[in-house]
Amino acid sequence: MTKARLDGLHLLLLGSALFVSIGFMVDRNGSGMMADFKLVYYQTRCLLQHGDPYKPSESLRAYATEGGGLAKSSGRPLQDLTPGVYLPTTLIFIAPLAMLPWGPASMLWMAFTAGSFILAAYLIWDLGADHAPVLSGCLVSFLLANSISLLITGNPQES
Repeated sequence: MTKARLDGLHLLLLGSALFVSIGFMVDRNGSGMMADFKLVYYQTRCLLQHGDPYKPSESLRAYATEGGGLAKSSGRPLQDLTPGVYLPTTLIFIAPLAMLPWGPASMLWMAFTAGSFILAAYLIWDLGADHAPVLSGCLVSFLLANSISLLITGNPQES
């Protein structure tokens, strides 16, 4: 491995470390984080309890029975539980995580999201590293360091 390619890889690792550490810190210190994942998680919990996840009242019931109660910031019922916007296949994909309590499920989802995104960033860097490894490392590191909202929202949206 050439020195330039090794420098580019170090930049990629630096961006990955920033992405993961800042993302996890912001998630643990913030309130109402992982809102996108929380929506599909509680809709899937509702489905596992034989409810209709596309009815907000039933999803809200599943949220309340899990100890959610009222949102701490506003004193109103959780606003994240809007009518179901995810395809049924998303609920099937999230079902193994929905069998876990919220804490471990959200951490696993965040780890899966971070790992997938870092793998994609590495593959992008590897494509560009043949021509300009340091520049590719800088650009991918910048992308990673500025994608923290991906971890904070926990977006499970499928295209």
